[in-house]
Amino acid sequence: MTDVLVNRPVPDRAWGGRKALRRARAIVESPAMSRALASPMMLCIAIAAVAALIWTGAVSRDLRALDDGLTTMASPRGILSFEFAASMADAQGMLTEWARLRQLGTVARSLIIDTRFIAAYGSALALVALWGALIRRLPRTYTLLLVALPVIAAICDLAENWWLAVQLDAFTGALRAGGPDLASLEGLGELSGNAGVAAQMPFHAIVDVVARAVPAAARPSFEHAVTFARMAATVKFALVLVSAALGLALASSAVLALLRRERSVTRA
Repeated sequence: MTDVLVNRPVPDRAWGGRKALRRARAIVESPAMSRALASPMMLCIAIAAVAALIWTGAVSRDLRALDDGLTTMASPRGILSFEFAASMADAQGMLTEWARLRQLGTVARSLIIDTRFIAAYGSALALVALWGALIRRLPRTYTLLLVALPVIAAICDLAENWWLAVQLDAFTGALRAGGPDLASLEGLGELSGNAGVAAQMPFHAIVDVVARAVPAAARPSFEHAVTFARMAATVKFALVLVSAALGLALASSAVLALLRRERSVTRA
């Protein structure tokens, strides 16, 4: 097929896709890659990274299913809108809309399940960065920095979820105190109990320890919780993007280095 205007061949995208697939298969099956995975430690890191990526995809699917019920006019991006609420009024407006739609239980389940997602993507990014750094034989300081980025992002994400749970508990507490329509709390009771949703978070014991040293951060007011959650979400997304870009670039350069090494060995 040719381009009529310039009378030159138009690349066949399907053919290009098949070439890329064959290229990827050749990389995976190359002797250089086999040697890179020959070490038990490198093989374990590679298997763990693949397992973490699969786990990330599975938990992400569950979160997307829950998020469908949280997309409203007040929260056009679902739970993401809640994470980046610009003010206390915005956060309360989203919670009020979710209460009207009987989705407060969905918010609580999303926050609790998101803990598994944090563990999944944090470990996946850290393992990919570690594998690439070891293949490239980077200095220990750079390796530790690359692994630390997704770990710090995961810690920010956990803190963000805690402050979102604090907001949810404050809102539902006000509803109960004001004699609410109990239907608006449907699905929340079995998750929150008397202690609240925050107490059901898998990492609440760690927060209890932090609360003894910094009570204002662990148990902030609703307004401060909105601000803290937004700040943590901003830092988290920035670190995830940076660590994902660096991890992908490092893993790609590691594969290319392996292929160059294989070519040099073959020529020799």
